[in-house]
Amino acid sequence: MVCQARKNERGSALLPVMLLGVAGLAVSAGLLAHSGSESERARRTFKAKETLSCAESGLQYARLFFGRNYPLWDTYLSAANIAKYNIMTTNVAGSALAAADLTNTSEVAAMPQELFGDIDGDGVNDFQIYMRDDVDEFPDNDPTKDNNQRVIIGATCITKRLQAANEFTGSMAMPGVEAILVYASESATGQ
Repeated sequence: MVCQARKNERGSALLPVMLLGVAGLAVSAGLLAHSGSESERARRTFKAKETLSCAESGLQYARLFFGRNYPLWDTYLSAANIAKYNIMTTNVAGSALAAADLTNTSEVAAMPQELFGDIDGDGVNDFQIYMRDDVDEFPDNDPTKDNNQRVIIGATCITKRLQAANEFTGSMAMPGVEAILVYASESATGQ
């Protein structure tokens, strides 16, 4: 009789051990998934900071370049040059401009090379600078002429190694930074 009872209990410990094993595997899989997502988030954060640093370096160059060339501001803003010196698709007043296509190598080659800069010395341009007029004429703003010795300058990181699709929009647009450049007597200052 004792032998018969033991035969019926055989394998009864197997079910809790299997459930414990499955729970352990589920916890391990969750930890691995969390670890993978954290490392991807860290990679994206690093790339975003490096891209912003690239654009900020370009902005420092833009302050120097456009500050030294104040007498040429109206030439840069003229209708003939606006697409070369202003890569934005619209100006401050919202009028559409012919934006430069930075993926078109012949269009980029035709642009003034002083608008591009190489930060790391590898011979590949890392940023592009631009200038656009602020709203300084009322009621009709003319983006092709500066009237108040104040323009908006900016820089965009264009290096391919940092280019990645925006995770929210899917756009390949690179982030940029802008500042106001004010011409004051013999020197130009950025604000």
